[in-house]
Amino acid sequence: MADFYAILGVPTNATLQQIKDRYRFLAHAYHPDKFASVGHKDQAGEVFKSINEAFETLKSSDLRSAYDR
Repeated sequence: MADFYAILGVPTNATLQQIKDRYRFLAHAYHPDKFASVGHKDQAGEVFKSINEAFETLKSSDLRSAYDR
């Protein structure tokens, strides 16, 4: 299983606001539309997918609790 905290670069005790702030930063940095070459778009797309998955899990208190177990 992927380490969602490491993907977002936040500590395990991060607040929801910290998670949201970090997500916004990373989503902007790795958005596939920012890259001109197809190779970079593909790589950014994979990273972007991981970032979104981590955010969706950690922003929900129920999903985060289940993930932490």
